[in-house]
Amino acid sequence: KRQGELLPGATVELTGMGAPRYQVADSTGQFRFLGLDPGRYTVTASLDGFSTVEQPNIDIRVALNTRIDLQLFPAIEEVISVTAESPLLDKRKLAAGTRVSQVELETIPTARDPWAIANQAAGVLNPDVNVGGSSSGMQSWVRGQGTSLNTGDYILDGVQVTDMLWPGGSATYFDFDQFEEIQITTGGNDLAKNTAGVSFNLVTKRGTNEFRGSARFLLTDDAGYFGVLEQADSGFDDSELGPGQEGFVPNNADRIQDIGFEAGGPAWSDRVWLWGSWGQNDITIVSGSGQKERTVLEFVGLKLNAQLSRNNSFVASYNNSNKTVAGRLAGVLNDASATWNQRGPTGITKIEDSHVFGSSLFLSGQYSYREGGFSLLAQGGCGPDQPAVPFPGGEMNVDANGYTTNNECGGRDYPQTEWKLDGSYFFSTASLNHELKFGGRIRETSNESAWSFPGRNIFHYDGSFAGVQDPEFLASLGLPPERAGDAHMVYAYRQGPAPQVSTYDSLWIQDTMTMGPWTFNVGLRYDLQDVENRPGNVDANPAFPEIMPPLVFEGNDAGGLQWVSLSPRLGVTY
Repeated sequence: KRQGELLPGATVELTGMGAPRYQVADSTGQFRFLGLDPGRYTVTASLDGFSTVEQPNIDIRVALNTRIDLQLFPAIEEVISVTAESPLLDKRKLAAGTRVSQVELETIPTARDPWAIANQAAGVLNPDVNVGGSSSGMQSWVRGQGTSLNTGDYILDGVQVTDMLWPGGSATYFDFDQFEEIQITTGGNDLAKNTAGVSFNLVTKRGTNEFRGSARFLLTDDAGYFGVLEQADSGFDDSELGPGQEGFVPNNADRIQDIGFEAGGPAWSDRVWLWGSWGQNDITIVSGSGQKERTVLEFVGLKLNAQLSRNNSFVASYNNSNKTVAGRLAGVLNDASATWNQRGPTGITKIEDSHVFGSSLFLSGQYSYREGGFSLLAQGGCGPDQPAVPFPGGEMNVDANGYTTNNECGGRDYPQTEWKLDGSYFFSTASLNHELKFGGRIRETSNESAWSFPGRNIFHYDGSFAGVQDPEFLASLGLPPERAGDAHMVYAYRQGPAPQVSTYDSLWIQDTMTMGPWTFNVGLRYDLQDVENRPGNVDANPAFPEIMPPLVFEGNDAGGLQWVSLSPRLGVTY
């Protein structure tokens, strides 16, 4: 503006992450750049007869509207540079939460996963404390005040990766050095979000016009950090035990290693950019029984950004995380034969195209596909040669000393397909400015699982279940006579996938109105969820899952990893 007058027709250029973008100020003198990647930008405004004005170091954050006012002066200098700081207050802010930038992620002394960062966010309740990364191989079930655990939500570069079988958790794990920024929302959510719980909005890095990269090597072991710092003593003293209590040895971290790299740059300057990363977390914990549980998380990330035209941009990305565990459930109550060997890769593919229709209309369409599954194989096996399961509730065998000696085997496959459209339209009615956000989503998730239990796939339940009370019949199934009398229900499991398909369709529209210092927000959301149990065919005499040759980590004291092939139809055969 000039002396308070609006200047329509001014040309505004935005430079920073990727190609320069241009807008022409509308009849009200306003310009807008939507769908920006987090980072620092420079805005330059010019108009014939006026000096060009440049404002650098504008900080763009995730889900934050940044407003700047530029004032043009009659031509007295070629370029006028504005040194004011980028405003951090969003007058139209609807959600409460915490944003953590890349610089903060690199400097905050904390474990390297999103759940550890959640401990820093006000309003997040997290029952776990991740000391030095010792728990980074497991998720935390966080919740917000006034919300339940199953309302958590995870979004990775706009793709919903919430686990729909176990709501509130993530379907994948994350490479900490992939992130450009993390937003944790705890309340007042935008209508585009489908739950009221804690939301993790995770934005990964991208290639720019400058080649840049980083690498890491982090190591801690029980002998000390490079032999310098020793692991802290637990502080336990036998004199603190009560009468009749036995001494115990607490769990401790044997070794934690985090290695990886990320790099990106231009494939075609101002047109096409590439970025990629690889990382691995290797965590070994020794339980009080002396057993080791080793977790390895391996990550691969690839991203392509392209500026197809002045008003159109394109993004294609692929992320894969693979979790392998040797000796899961290692502990003082579990024999080594009852621990699981686990594997679970999850690949996420996304294609997105965005188009700017002038300064008033912005549309973005996205397709994503997530493939994933996991397998759990008891180290003692699950075949008919294993002891039958007399444990109340089934699934495990407990010997006379109270130790679990075997376990179930199985896994599941849970692919997801999602189509999503988002749009923003800006207009004014008198002195009231409107930002109309609208969109829709079609998401389909399927789940196929298969499990096998030791002892001919037969076990029993007790408790409130009404069922068979014939001791002789129960004993003929392999249950010990001393437990047959309290059996209430026999469960004969037939291995095989039973497809379950869930669909989640949503539509939303929201108007954010501003007038002076006032902001009003009104919206409407429609959701339709449907679940269908589809029929599946199971052979009358199915073969027991084939045990594949051991896959052994180099230097792994926890034993080899063995994968179970559950079914030709199931996507978790390794």
